[in-house]
Amino acid sequence: MSADIEGVSGVASDQRQAESSGMDYQRARRLMALDVNAAIEGLMMAGAKEIVVNDSHGGMTNLWPEDIHPEAQLILGGRKPLSMMQGIDASYDAAVFVGYHARAGSRYGTLAHTYSGQIFELRLNGKPAGETQVNGALAGYFGVPLILVTGDQELAQQVKESNPAIETAVVKYAHTRGATQCLHPEKGRAIIREAAQRALQRKQDIAPLKYEMPVRFEVTFYATQMADIVERVPGTERVDNRTVSYVAQKDYLEGFKAFLAIMSLSAGAKDV
Repeated sequence: MSADIEGVSGVASDQRQAESSGMDYQRARRLMALDVNAAIEGLMMAGAKEIVVNDSHGGMTNLWPEDIHPEAQLILGGRKPLSMMQGIDASYDAAVFVGYHARAGSRYGTLAHTYSGQIFELRLNGKPAGETQVNGALAGYFGVPLILVTGDQELAQQVKESNPAIETAVVKYAHTRGATQCLHPEKGRAIIREAAQRALQRKQDIAPLKYEMPVRFEVTFYATQMADIVERVPGTERVDNRTVSYVAQKDYLEGFKAFLAIMSLSAGAKDV
């Protein structure tokens, strides 16, 4: 399970809730844990025996171990080799994304972005993609189906465009990027719990998310200096003033790691 915070029921602000310095961050991280636990409970109701949760927001130390269901294991900390997907391999039966959000550039998407504030748009093989698609395809590389994604209605629509069979749990309805109409957290968690149970029960009907090889990662940044730095990476191609692409020839894992490296490099150009 990969857990983010922007798609959690009751979260609507970057500065106040999603950032560790925000005045309401402590409440938000508690809401995050409760949504995660609702998904864990639903999975266990469907027969799950082992659940590993990867804290996937910001510095990736948002979840307190004592707040997580005792039957689950928790991966904490930053600089993970696979970032939001740390821990994934072919031994898992399914992947679940809790508290996710719509892709960068979405008109209706609570706190929509893609991995970082540097990206204006990401495309995989020419199609717009967000964290759900990037991370879901890594699970697919290992043959693991993404069975459930929780968040707002814009995210749910984007998930269904990728694979209509994936279960979604809508816990809020975005009006703009910074305004969202939330269900009561208890009702949101009930929806997550039921969706998680249903998703695992029908996982055999959900195909792993995959992109045809070779896979092309095309990133359009908000500023030209970000592309200036990223195009120094061997194998990249400068497409236009703000866009750089990388084509993974070997496998999707190669492209995923290249994408993470591109994100790290571009972050250093924000204040140039």
